[in-house]
Amino acid sequence: MITKIILPQLGESIHEGTIGKWLKNVGDTVEEYEPLVEIITDKVNAEVPAPVRGTLSAIMVAEGQTVEVGTVIGEMLEVGAAATPEAAIASPVVSKKVETTTVYPGQASLAKPASEPSIEAVEASFPNGTAAGGWYEDEDEDTFAGASLPSAPTQPAPAQLAGIPNGRGAAKEPGGKPNRYSPAVRRLAEEHQLKLDQLGLRGTGLGGRVTRDDVQMFLENQRQLHQPVPTRALPATPVEAVENIAQALPAMHDQIAANALREVPAPASNPPKVTLPATAPAPLLQAKATQAELPKTATAPVFSEAAVTASLVAGAEELVPLTPMRKAIAEHMVRSVQTSPHAWTMVEVDVTRLVRHRAAVKEEFKRREGVDLTYLPFVVKAVIDGLRQFPQMNASWVPDGSGIILKRELNIGVAVDVPDGLVVPVLHRADEKSLVGLARSLNEVVNRARSRKLSLADIQGGTFTVNNPGWFGSVMSQPILNQPQAGIVTMEAIVKRPVVVTDTEGNDTVVVRSMMNMCLSFDHRVVDGAIAGRFLQYVKKWLESRDYSASF
Repeated sequence: MITKIILPQLGESIHEGTIGKWLKNVGDTVEEYEPLVEIITDKVNAEVPAPVRGTLSAIMVAEGQTVEVGTVIGEMLEVGAAATPEAAIASPVVSKKVETTTVYPGQASLAKPASEPSIEAVEASFPNGTAAGGWYEDEDEDTFAGASLPSAPTQPAPAQLAGIPNGRGAAKEPGGKPNRYSPAVRRLAEEHQLKLDQLGLRGTGLGGRVTRDDVQMFLENQRQLHQPVPTRALPATPVEAVENIAQALPAMHDQIAANALREVPAPASNPPKVTLPATAPAPLLQAKATQAELPKTATAPVFSEAAVTASLVAGAEELVPLTPMRKAIAEHMVRSVQTSPHAWTMVEVDVTRLVRHRAAVKEEFKRREGVDLTYLPFVVKAVIDGLRQFPQMNASWVPDGSGIILKRELNIGVAVDVPDGLVVPVLHRADEKSLVGLARSLNEVVNRARSRKLSLADIQGGTFTVNNPGWFGSVMSQPILNQPQAGIVTMEAIVKRPVVVTDTEGNDTVVVRSMMNMCLSFDHRVVDGAIAGRFLQYVKKWLESRDYSASF
């Protein structure tokens, strides 16, 4: 019996993972729960165990590839099951070739031969009803861009192609199949009002799939090139007109072509102008202007592939490949900023009493408990009590906009820097721990994070995050939310500075105090500034007025 190896959900906000290393080879015997493959995400490196006892029969995703959660990454042959010749061949796509037909807006349906298998039959052969390399939730309908099921075989007439720019319609995967868009890709496209089937994107995902990174790269290129993003269907353009525009490139490369034209010296005589039909789309008119039509005062292009290549060859710059963790962190941060409307506030906290208390007890604490006493457990404890008073901060926004989820558990994430990035281990049910318990738990998870020994449970279920940039001297920062949480607070560096103190009789005195800034970023969809400000004020007063002598 063949058992599929699925990329598991590695965290509440993790939607994909990178295959770091296969710990077994095809044909190796593997015991149940024995580590099988190492997965890398922006938060943790995790080993996925074997689901059954048997033989690794196929590796479907190679090392270094990034795939979505739920993707079939391999197969195992359970002990006692008979091997099949196909089991030893790793293939991320369906072995039988299926011809599909693309139908363009306003054109007649193009049919497939009746002898070919139906789309429904092909879909039934995919793992979990989806194409290899993709995972779609039950409520998300599988989408073929521009594809339909024709009823009778026909041959496309030349007139049928008249409305297809460059003879292209929907984006296709290698092999001619219409591209499949995951829910994450469709959601991002909807946010930016993009028509994916008209962008001509070249997918870099498994099997040529268009990924979130591809769409985000397209948007970034458009911003850099100051080129309008096509957001509605392009009008029909005859094939002859397209040929007159020098075989127009896909939309995302049009501006690069125009920049290249600017770098070509103008001919001495007046060159013949290209005649464009009145129905030609505006982006093509802008992109294919001739040298004579360009203003003489035009500045040098902002982006030039040739210039970048020359700079790299000359040694003036160095291209550093992204590590899987760096790439995952970048995607997570961009998605967080695009998802939540971030708002920010800050308070100054007088921690003079806390500094004196820690200095007095840290040696005894280290001797008795075996761990160093830092300021972090005190701040975490203050945040926990603040979340009890303001539960709206311990919440998350429902993606479909139907409501706000208030979390009953107080699971505090703590940002930890590691050599190649950042991870956020979670203290589960942190409100049940004393200050001593928090100090021990923090010491344990920080050590496990920096030695790469975090488990999946260590990074899951966080409801609020505390960050400590003050450790490297920061005095003010604006943290990015750890999705889908509604808040993240920082503790900045503790510095001594003169402060005006007013006594009970109203007399002002300038004294030297130990001061610490605390910065809070919050999801403005979930809470407003009043709630966030009261929460932060509560944490401030807790730290300033606490009786630390009774802490232990």
